Amino acid sequence: MGSFAMSVQQDFATARSLFEQSLTIQRELEDQPGIAANLKGLGTLARVEGDFAAARSLAEQSLAIRRELRDDWGISYLFNDLGRIDLAEGDTTAARSLFEQSLAIRRELGDRGAFAYSLNHFGSVARAEGDLIEARSLFEQSLAMRRESGEYLTVAWVLNNLAEIAQAEGDYAAALSLAEEGLGIVRKLGDRHGIAISLQNLGALAEAEGDHAAARSLFAQSLAIFREVENTRGIAECLESLALVASKEGHAERAVHLLGAAEALREAKGVPMPPDRRDRLDAAIGSAREALGDEVFSATWEQGKGMTLEALLDAVPAKRSRS
Repeated sequence: MGSFAMSVQQDFATARSLFEQSLTIQRELEDQPGIAANLKGLGTLARVEGDFAAARSLAEQSLAIRRELRDDWGISYLFNDLGRIDLAEGDTTAARSLFEQSLAIRRELGDRGAFAYSLNHFGSVARAEGDLIEARSLFEQSLAMRRESGEYLTVAWVLNNLAEIAQAEGDYAAALSLAEEGLGIVRKLGDRHGIAISLQNLGALAEAEGDHAAARSLFAQSLAIFREVENTRGIAECLESLALVASKEGHAERAVHLLGAAEALREAKGVPMPPDRRDRLDAAIGSAREALGDEVFSATWEQGKGMTLEALLDAVPAKRSRS
């Protein structure tokens, strides 16, 4: 079984199928390390797609096996996985604790790269807690170490993190430069999932700058790739982002259709919306409700839940992006 990063360069459905097939074989063979590895892979897929309940369950099953095997390396990786789930759900205290436990184990095992590996996680905790100065410092340290070691995929991830910090600080020029560098790397590596995320981040930057045409184009490009790799969370987020753009452009009906479709997709696939994302959408929802009135708003939302993606996207004007 190849790495998770290599698997998702193709598509999530294929990766999941391969992990499940491998898990079945390993269970028949009673290969505990193999079972734990495939549970971890499936858990990572679930986390990236936003199904945090499934991700936690799978990671905890894998962790139980690693503990029985006294596999400290495996335990350290699963602490990181569980920490990332806690972070995504907003529990920064639990996330930091798990990241620190993982780092301690890896240092005890003599892993010289342990600190570099953990810097990005601690930076994400600082960002979630609103400490942008600390987050930037940690991400910059991580970036320098990753560049030196030639870990280019991770370099791209850290560049995206730094771009988000720059955007939050209002430095749009720096954010654009960092995000475009990250996009260039994942394009060179052929990482489709990474490309989709980078385009999504560039779309968010364009939206923040008020360039609605560019934002719309970038979100649409990102959506197309997320559909190719069958990433439910990415598809839903792009639909929601397109709804934000439509709302800002005064297209209330289009915005509500897109939001309804995103909700239907999340419900069907068991991918809940994180609270911080809901907060971002509340303004668009309130604006559309005011523009349409409660009755029309509700009917339009239900229409959106029943619409195909093709029908939704036909109503979104196509414009060339700036990237």
